[in-house]
Amino acid sequence: MTNQEKLKVQNMRGQGYSYSQISQSLGLSINTVKSFCRRMRNKKRSCKQCGKPLAGIARRNTKLYCSEYCRRTWWKANRNQTRQTAYRAVCRHCGQVFKRYGKTKRTYCSHRCYIRYRYHSVEDVAESFDNTQDRFNQDHGLP
Repeated sequence: MTNQEKLKVQNMRGQGYSYSQISQSLGLSINTVKSFCRRMRNKKRSCKQCGKPLAGIARRNTKLYCSEYCRRTWWKANRNQTRQTAYRAVCRHCGQVFKRYGKTKRTYCSHRCYIRYRYHSVEDVAESFDNTQDRFNQDHGLP
C-alpha cells in the first residue's frame, strides 16, 4: 500500500465510509483496509489522564493509562462519573471507617493493616479487635 493510498483510506474512514466501500474505490483487498485501520487505531492509543502515547499491542483488555500514578489521578478526579457503588466498611485491624467500591469483600483499610493484623502476636490482634469494636460503637452511638 502506498503512502497516497494510506492517506486516502484515513480520509475515507474519517468521512464514514465502510471497509468494503474503501476497498472497492481504491482497488484494494478488504482485509488490507481492515488491517491498516486496526494498526492505525493501535498507534493512536494514548493515556486517558495525560495523553502520552501508549506502547504495545491492543488486546481485548487494553491499557488505558501509562502508569499507576495516572490511573489513580484520573480515578480521583472522575470518581463521580463512575458507576461503581461505594460501601462503608470498618477495618478489622485499626477500626478506621473506609470506602470500598463494587462488591468487594475487603476488610482492611490498607495493606499495612492487613500485614499487622496477620503477622503480629495474638495479644496485639485481641487489643486491635477491642479497639475496632470500641471505635465502631462510638461512631454509631452504641453502648
